[in-house]
Amino acid sequence: MHRLASVPGLSGDAPEGGSVPYVEQPPAPVVLLSSADTDLLALQTLLNRRPNLLGVETRALNLAALAHPAVIDHYLATTVSQACLVLVRLLGGRSHWSYGIEQL
Repeated sequence: MHRLASVPGLSGDAPEGGSVPYVEQPPAPVVLLSSADTDLLALQTLLNRRPNLLGVETRALNLAALAHPAVIDHYLATTVSQACLVLVRLLGGRSHWSYGIEQL
């Protein structure tokens, strides 16, 4: 499982003259996107104990890493587009990740 703990410099819009850092994750059949770090840590712990439990490679990412629309578009095109199953756990309602839900 590949999980990113954080993406430095992402706080909404790109700084003046700066660029937005894209999230780079190799594609996998299963992708978990969650607002809760506890979900990601639980999955990581489970897969560390039983690596072949799901039988397929799995990617996981905190939705906070996908705050900027350009980052969302890039991640959906490069990682999520090749997944067979995408599970999104969104805490706080649709408004917290409305662009991502719309694009997904």
